[in-house]
Amino acid sequence: MQNPIVKKEFTVSKWEDCYYVIDKTKKLPVLKVGRFVGLLLLLCNGKNDVENIILTMSKCTRDNNLELKKKVIDTMESLQLFIEDASEQRNFSAESNLVEELSTIAENYLEFRKDYPLYIDFYLSNKCTRNCIYCFSGSQSKNESYATNNFLSVERFKEISYEAQNLGTKTFIFTGGEPMLNPYIFDYIHIARLSGISVKTSTKMKLSQAFTKKLLDAGLSSLQVSIDSANSEIEDFLVGTIGVLPELVQTAENALHVGIPLSVRCVITKYNADEIGDLLIFLHEREMFNVSFSFWGESCETKVGNLGASIDQVQRLNSVIEKFRITHPKMQIQYNFSYLDILTEEKSNINAKNYLRRPICMASVNGMKVRSDGKVMFCDQVQYCDELIVGNLHTEGIQEVWKSLEMMRWLSPSREGFQKTLCYSCADFECCYRHRCHKDTIIKYGTLFARNVYCNMIADLFPMLSVKKMTLYP
Repeated sequence: MQNPIVKKEFTVSKWEDCYYVIDKTKKLPVLKVGRFVGLLLLLCNGKNDVENIILTMSKCTRDNNLELKKKVIDTMESLQLFIEDASEQRNFSAESNLVEELSTIAENYLEFRKDYPLYIDFYLSNKCTRNCIYCFSGSQSKNESYATNNFLSVERFKEISYEAQNLGTKTFIFTGGEPMLNPYIFDYIHIARLSGISVKTSTKMKLSQAFTKKLLDAGLSSLQVSIDSANSEIEDFLVGTIGVLPELVQTAENALHVGIPLSVRCVITKYNADEIGDLLIFLHEREMFNVSFSFWGESCETKVGNLGASIDQVQRLNSVIEKFRITHPKMQIQYNFSYLDILTEEKSNINAKNYLRRPICMASVNGMKVRSDGKVMFCDQVQYCDELIVGNLHTEGIQEVWKSLEMMRWLSPSREGFQKTLCYSCADFECCYRHRCHKDTIIKYGTLFARNVYCNMIADLFPMLSVKKMTLYP
């Protein structure tokens, strides 16, 4: 190879202290390399022959000429996937909008965070009348003894609501467990509404028309009822209660009758994915036009095995949802069509291509999560991990917790907790952490202080590259 050049479908960019080979077509990083290989690739621009490259590289290395020549030639041979011989000069650009975008996100991560929470999720109870097999919160049966239902008193909630009003918080979301089991729910709704704050809540209980009217009179803005299937047997199985479907339908109809804006939520599992079309018809016939779907995800609290829908099921479901939207325009359907891409990547082990495109963790960025004992969780997907408790509204205010050292510790952590992992010395620690999922980390490793569950994926795509410092962690 006389005049090496990076192939036209690739480009090279430097980001922080590392270099990335970028697939220009997909606009995605496909390989991360160290300084030596990165500089070598930048010199492969079709203008330099091998001797000129060696001469230039000699100015930034301590290797003698013979060692350097061998190192350059061996490296170029291992890079044949990305470089080729050029018969004429070609322009080469080391710019990448992708890397610039990612760098901006990493540097300005905390700037996206508001000075106050836009919304607050209050877990009014950790008890529930149902026993859903997919429950992520680890709620306890209302018949079991427990000692954690120490939610805020009415007076303390009033103080918190006034502070939220002054800060600019727009919405309170009451959840659980079953929020209707909290005996002061009407007081909480009324207090929030007097503060000008919108209140949303959800339920899986059978609520009478009188109860729903009382919710409306207290000032409830909207009610979400969970219905997972129009098939009674499937619904009973998923919810863990016999005869639940008529009760949930009655609750939803009562809400509509008294004038509470209603939405229906459905969790998609392998058991009900093929029945969603029937559920949509069922809801449409009852004029329940607002429905949202979420796909089951593994929980730290409930160990039930894999409940996820298969790729084939999701493919069929995508088609069902799309057609129903067209044929039933009144239906407002919230559904994640991109879940199929995520599922396909996970199943085929190719999500390394999107390593730096992973969603940024939004825990405690826009909203606050308050557990049923008044403690503030950094992430409500990991509710019972003491390390992720960042405050307590019994004794602290919203703003005090929002800007506390405990909160900042998780928003922008130091490397100290990761001393026994590869993360401690990784050049990408800060940026990679923005994409970390605490739930996934605990499920896989049993601890928060472990490498990202995808951290070796990029290197695994190119096992043929054995040059030193060509792995994800140089």
